Amino acid sequence: MVSWAARPEVKQAWASLAREHRLKAFPADGDVIRIFGFLDGTLMRTAPIMLGMDKSRKLGWHGFVDSKEALLETFQDVARLKM
Repeated sequence: MVSWAARPEVKQAWASLAREHRLKAFPADGDVIRIFGFLDGTLMRTAPIMLGMDKSRKLGWHGFVDSKEALLETFQDVARLKM
């Protein structure tokens, strides 16, 4: 993703989308390696990530946030902020 995002035509496409939709920020403005490097690492994992709350609950954390709802809310916030 880093090499893709660094291409001139991709940066130009981001800039065009930003102008068209009056976005306040877009990845081509910032540090491409920092922004897309995390995505590269995530997509290139060789093993699945096993996440669970058992240990946290044993230590007294009993709250709950639905991950899908939290992500949807975050994306809605980003869209509202035109980012």
